[in-house]
Amino acid sequence: MISDEVRQRVAEAFAGFVGNADATHALKRSLLVGLSKDPPSLDKTFLFSGPPSTGKSDLARRVNKCLGLPFVQLD
Repeated sequence: MISDEVRQRVAEAFAGFVGNADATHALKRSLLVGLSKDPPSLDKTFLFSGPPSTGKSDLARRVNKCLGLPFVQLD
């Protein structure tokens, strides 16, 4: 069962993001399931790739925010 706290945490992390609905949906679903486990863990690895200015870094920052982890950008 997914708690209201986890649902709110994921919703807040992705609030205001516009674009790439398929990727956003997949990320939210994985985060909801992963954060509901004890201990929390994601069952997938995500690789963000594509042309510049498509939201890859923003999505990564939002995932890290949801997980409570620091964001480290590597080029």
